[in-house]
Amino acid sequence: MKRFFLALTFLTLWGCTILKPSPPLPHSSLPIPSSFEFTLSVSPLDVQKLNKWWRLFNDPELNDLIEDNLLRNPSLREGFARIIASRAMMKSEKNRLFPKLQGEASFSEKKVDHFEESLYEVRFDAYWEADFLVKKNPLLKAKEAEVQIEEENLRDSLVSLIGEVVKNYIQLRTLQAKFKLIDERLEDCEKEHEKLISYRYNAGLIDLKELERAKQMLQSLHDQRESLQKEIKSIKNSLCVLLGKPPQSLEEKLETFKPIPLPPMEVMLTTPLEVIKLRPDLRRAQEEILKEESYLRAKRLERLPTVKLLSAITLGSLTLGDLLYSPKLTLQIGASLSKVFFDGSSLKWEIEAQKAKFQEALTRYEGTFLHALKEIQEALFMIEANSKKLELIQESLTSAENILKLEKSLYESGLIDKLTLIEAKKNLYELQMELLEKKGELATSFVSLYKALGGGLGLLEEKDGRKNEP
Repeated sequence: MKRFFLALTFLTLWGCTILKPSPPLPHSSLPIPSSFEFTLSVSPLDVQKLNKWWRLFNDPELNDLIEDNLLRNPSLREGFARIIASRAMMKSEKNRLFPKLQGEASFSEKKVDHFEESLYEVRFDAYWEADFLVKKNPLLKAKEAEVQIEEENLRDSLVSLIGEVVKNYIQLRTLQAKFKLIDERLEDCEKEHEKLISYRYNAGLIDLKELERAKQMLQSLHDQRESLQKEIKSIKNSLCVLLGKPPQSLEEKLETFKPIPLPPMEVMLTTPLEVIKLRPDLRRAQEEILKEESYLRAKRLERLPTVKLLSAITLGSLTLGDLLYSPKLTLQIGASLSKVFFDGSSLKWEIEAQKAKFQEALTRYEGTFLHALKEIQEALFMIEANSKKLELIQESLTSAENILKLEKSLYESGLIDKLTLIEAKKNLYELQMELLEKKGELATSFVSLYKALGGGLGLLEEKDGRKNEP
């Protein structure tokens, strides 16, 4: 027995030598910039604000939509179910380390010539594949990593889903603002058209060209209005589905027109390396590396012997009565040490395949990290571009308003024709529409940034009953 345990000690120490240390993460060898390129105002990243970044838009209705309804989304509920399943599998793997107990009752009858013999037995077996060589540890770590992967998948889905809800909400408010502007423009054009027909055209003060121009403009506005109505209904239904509700169930709640929400222009930002701690997809990629590395370690440890401890207690008798009151007791105890010496290089190639999977996980992490930096930088560029474009449009709009005032004065003085005044009004209307469009694009740029930074995990913290520390 002493030799048996000495052999176990030697094999355990040898098993530790066949495991190699973990390689560094791929991003450590990349030329990573120390900061992102951005010329506008920046504030240090506040993780608590980032976790509920939609509140920066200061829109109570948007807050209600996300905080009261989002966790009903079917995709998120699927994610919660996958986490529960993954945790159960991890616990199952851990419980494999415990001994297995089994009971069996049997009866047999043997007859030779005129002699009959009955045998009654009750047997209890204990079986334990003892993990003296820690062969199971890597498998347990792999299962733990799989749980973490599912949790990060859920977080990643939540980040994307919040981004989609806010983008759809901004698009809805943009379309509603356009719809309101078109209604105002239609009312003005219909009045102008009535004046053209009733007074000026019938009096011969304007020609057919001006009349047809007014008709075309009126028809174009009606077409735009109808198109916007369809888009607004479609966006509302998209929001319903994202929030786990039937289509049209938010019709009444979203019916009231509200301004396009915009966050503070001061951008929350961090360094490229800090992004690793924030984004769920990067944390998931890290866990995938850990999982594949653990499976690789487990494969290498399969070279070690397997240790089994066995014991059995058997109660037997020739009659059922004796089995209950005076059975014959048999006790069996044993141990075994087994190892595969030849398998046709099957294990060798399984290890090579797992090495390739491990390398694949390392490469995937590098790609995910680079993609994350690209997403953030592109969002910053869009914020800059849309901010500058918005300023230019606002300046043009001010000029167009001044020009229209002048054109009205000239028209009333009879110095210009009606067509020139209509053109000035059309130019102002187009700039107003462009301003609304650009406001929506700027707001969406902020959504892309905070989504790229991995923001929005505050909802899960609330669900788990955890509070952010001040």
